[in-house]
Amino acid sequence: VTAGRVTIETSIQAGSATAADVINIPNPATPTLKPSNFSLATALASPVTISWTQPTFQVDTLFVNPNVYVSPTGQGFFCSVQDSQFGGNLDPGTTQATITFPRTCNGQPVQQASVCIFYIGTGGETSDACWFWSTMAPDLTITAISAPSSGTRGSPISVSATVINVGSAASGPFRISWYISPSTASAPGTGVLVAQTDEVSLGTGGSVMAPATFTIPPITPGTYALSAVATSLSVTDPNPSNNGFTSPTPITIN
Repeated sequence: VTAGRVTIETSIQAGSATAADVINIPNPATPTLKPSNFSLATALASPVTISWTQPTFQVDTLFVNPNVYVSPTGQGFFCSVQDSQFGGNLDPGTTQATITFPRTCNGQPVQQASVCIFYIGTGGETSDACWFWSTMAPDLTITAISAPSSGTRGSPISVSATVINVGSAASGPFRISWYISPSTASAPGTGVLVAQTDEVSLGTGGSVMAPATFTIPPITPGTYALSAVATSLSVTDPNPSNNGFTSPTPITIN
């Protein structure tokens, strides 16, 4: 990678995409893009505003290029949104743009959208960055919990959850939150939050047995349900209803 313009062929362009809902591909001199947290479905439902910070060099030209694609991998036919909404280069000092993505392209439903910003400096410097939104998305689900059958208030307890990504894209980093509830019929995520652990990204079809250790709080002795909920920290999971799991075996707290 050099300090000048960098051409990057992504897995989306190559047709073997395993991308998450949002991908950021910055050049070295380009500051962070700051879009809101939305999925493709949200982006197609209403105008979206994207903001960014300028690069360190003095800017001469700024160009914003939004496109939509009929394939979730970015292959095949695409439609440019730039001409109809921006009509050319933006003011070099601009740090925000509102874009309305069309729902169809060449008569076909849009499956991916992208926005790229391109800077040219007064000294010939260049940098660019892109964001992509796709119908490809992760889907985290917890399928099992391993835990002892009993525990003592004020003492540590070790548990683990089996997490699988059954979606079509990598999950990005995610967090597992652990709960105990006095009702053994409780839904996942009900009761007292007792622990949180962070995990690395899971690829499509990937799984992990995520451990956690926590101290049982000073609760009333009795029988409790243990549950865990997996939450992505970087991308939108379109199916949050299967992110949690309640252990079928209750824990007796002494």
